Amino acid sequence: MAAFSLIHSHSALGAFYRRLRSRLGAPKAITATAHKLARLFYKVWITAGQYSDPGMDYYEQK
Repeated sequence: MAAFSLIHSHSALGAFYRRLRSRLGAPKAITATAHKLARLFYKVWITAGQYSDPGMDYYEQK
C-alpha cells in the first residue's frame, strides 16, 4: 500500500518506482519498491537514525 502511494511522489523512492515500472511493469515495481521501503525502514529502526530523502533529482542524476 505504501509503495503504491509513491506513484506521484517527488522523492527518490518515487523515481525508483517509476523507473522500475517502465522496465518491469507495475506489479513487479510495486513489490520491489515495497521491499526497498521495508529494508530502509528496518535500517532506520535498528540504528535509531533519521532518513533524509535525497530527492528525485539526485536519484535521476545518479
